[in-house]
Amino acid sequence: MAACTAQALEAEKNMLHRRGSGHLALRSVNHISKVCSSVDASVAFYRDILGFIVIKRPQSFEESFEGCWLWRYGLGLHLIKGKPVPRSSCIDPKSDHLSFQADSLEEVEAQLARRGVPYVRQKVVEEGIVVQQLFFHDPDNNMIEVCNCDCLPIIPIDLARCSTCTTEAAAIAGNPLPSLPPSPHVPGPACALQAQQEACSEDEVMSESRDSMDSSRSEQYGTTPRWAAAAGATAAAALALAPPS
Repeated sequence: MAACTAQALEAEKNMLHRRGSGHLALRSVNHISKVCSSVDASVAFYRDILGFIVIKRPQSFEESFEGCWLWRYGLGLHLIKGKPVPRSSCIDPKSDHLSFQADSLEEVEAQLARRGVPYVRQKVVEEGIVVQQLFFHDPDNNMIEVCNCDCLPIIPIDLARCSTCTTEAAAIAGNPLPSLPPSPHVPGPACALQAQQEACSEDEVMSESRDSMDSSRSEQYGTTPRWAAAAGATAAAALALAPPS
């Protein structure tokens, strides 16, 4: 799926600014921070098990408090030495967590077993789509999930917010459509994909299991995925909201 152009993002940001309303003009996630009891233990976990790399911190931070910056998978992870909130050592998939996607859950599971990392495996079935999940803890019992990720469709609920990038909405259904200019009369974020991610919480996407599914994996069922019709309707509805060019 093609990303929105920088021009489209800038136009949407400026439009929201002129209106003086709407959501914050954000672009992407930069990093998350975690307070940890041992910086060395947390670095070893996120570096050696999850594959993060250590990156340079500002010198003023190095001189004022203990911590470490890591980065991988487009996400920054900032560790801060301190007293983390006590968490149960029981692995509960419904606890808040940080999720990563992987192509082979079997390989990840084997690696966890080799390292002696306790984990819980869970399966979610939604309209014939099977999603596998692995849950385990970091040294401070923060929950980590790994799942095979692109199988559940991302379908926006709030269609009124999905009118700017109609090309992306159409691409979900595999039917490219001509792009339409953003309209100051139609509220919406810069990108239909962003709206989908905002609107589709894990509890809305899965009816059979409501325990912490925040990413998904795609498989084909026959020549047309089961969700293509719904995605096509989403694209058509987004187009209907946009004024004629």
